[in-house]
Parts: sequence; C-alpha cells; structure tokens
Amino acid sequence: FTIAHEIGHARLHADDHYDRAFRRDPNSAAATDPAEMDANAFAAALLMPAEWITERWAEATDLLDNDWVVKTARDFGVSTQSLLYRVENLGLLRPKRS
Repeated sequence: FTIAHEIGHARLHADDHYDRAFRRDPNSAAATDPAEMDANAFAAALLMPAEWITERWAEATDLLDNDWVVKTARDFGVSTQSLLYRVENLGLLRPKRS
C-alpha cells in the first residue's frame, strides 16, 4: 500500500512529490491533507478495484465475517485495515437488499 501510495503522489502531484516524500510531519498520517487523501485513494483503487471488492463483498455475510476479511485481504495483498477502509469508502456497509 505504501508503494502504491507513493506512486499515487508521483502520478497525481508530480510537481511537489519529491518534496513531500522527504518531508513527514505529525499531520502526514492524519488524513486531513488533500494530497495525502488523494494518494491513499489512488493506492486503494489500484490495489483493490471497486468492481472486484464489490463482487467479493457479495460473498460476505457481514463485516463481522472475520474469515472473509482475512482471506480477502490476503488475496489482494493488503492489510485487513486497508480492506476495511476500502469496503467502508465504497459504501458497502449499507444493509444488503434481498
């Protein structure tokens, strides 16, 4: 995810990417900087395409299905936390319709 995040900076913020890469501060991980949020969104979309996660989500009973979370995170090569953020950001936590 970190590498994909940095690729996101390089693609989205080429003008100031190198300055950002070496300038970390306490706010860098606070999810308040639009450039950091853009890079996170880029990384999530690259590693966990919306269509693929949505298809997989249809197999899950709910977010409490830890086996689904662990297996899916492993299959996509991401942390469970990254996967859970992606599921949430895609709006998949709304109740499923029958």
